[in-house]
Formats: sequence, structure tokens, C-alpha cells
Amino acid sequence: MNLRVIKKDIIFLTNDFLGDALIALNFRADEARQQSVLEVVNAVIDLQDETISKIAHPDPEVKPRKYYRELAQNFVVALDAQYDRLSAIIQGK
Repeated sequence: MNLRVIKKDIIFLTNDFLGDALIALNFRADEARQQSVLEVVNAVIDLQDETISKIAHPDPEVKPRKYYRELAQNFVVALDAQYDRLSAIIQGK
């Protein structure tokens, strides 16, 4: 898998999350929940930017295959945590 494909996958997953967050914004009208959803959206955008930056500037001390595998796994875990935050906001917890 080349770096372009990894970047496209990260952007796809981020856009999928953003679509879900926009749906949540439309269904939750109160200001506090909308603000919470926007905070989660900002966190995901920052996560995407950081991950793509790390892809462009890899750590030279780590083998490339291991580096990119761990980077992708860490992105998915962090994105899943943001989905959990979004879910808790929608449910009102």
C-alpha cells in the first residue's frame, strides 16, 4: 500500500465521521449539544491533520512498514474514541 492510498483512506474515514456529525447537529437543536458536537468535529479534523503530517514526515528511526501500520492503527483507535464521544453526546450522557 502506498502513501497516497493511506492518505485517501484517512480522508475518507474523516469525511464519513463528519457526515455523521452533521446529521447529529441536525437532530439535536439545543445549543450545548451543538457546541459539544462541534468540539468533537474540531478534534477529528486536528487528528486528520496530525496524521497526514506524520505520513509526510515519518520517523527515520522506525522501519517504514511498522511506522505506517502503527500510525494507521492509532488513527482508527482515536477516531473510534471520537465516535464514542459523539454517541454519548447524541444520547445525552
